[in-house]
Amino acid sequence: QKTADPEDALFPVARWQRVPPGRFFKERQKLQQRIIDAPSRQKSKARLELARFLFAHGYAPEADGVLRAAMAGDPQLHRQNDIRALQAAIAFLRGDPATARTLLSAPEFETIPEAALWLAASHAALEDHAKAASFDGKAMSIPASYHGLMASAVAVPLAQSLLASGQTDTAARLLEDASALNLTRSQKSRIRFL
Repeated sequence: QKTADPEDALFPVARWQRVPPGRFFKERQKLQQRIIDAPSRQKSKARLELARFLFAHGYAPEADGVLRAAMAGDPQLHRQNDIRALQAAIAFLRGDPATARTLLSAPEFETIPEAALWLAASHAALEDHAKAASFDGKAMSIPASYHGLMASAVAVPLAQSLLASGQTDTAARLLEDASALNLTRSQKSRIRFL
């Protein structure tokens, strides 16, 4: 069952997924064909659509390459907060929390709870437990529309930091939120381990 995105979602994953996983490859081909068919001035927009689709399905490295191509084709994208946030989340998921932290440390993201979640997870992945645990409760909530890879990638390091900082109740709630999502057996095991 598909979960709707929160109205104020920074990453409207459910909308970006477009189709269930079983139709992923067919939809990806359709989006790739749109890039081929698009006039030059529209290619970056079509690439951005594909990058969001790939990200929403958990293909961070592929999304990174497509997003970079979109940004190379349209330098204005570098100035958009939603694009920089997407860059940060992709960087985090492909194992570069330092880049994610740098991108999300901009003042414009301070009031966005979902950006704070990824920033706190970035601090946690870099083992800055005190900084990760210093975020308020709003940042410690995983949107229900996140898929298992995204939820566990954010929840596990963040819960470790919260536990290291003595915030066991907040860690338990975060892990409970993540466990309620559609996780693989491996992802569930990582969360149960904590």
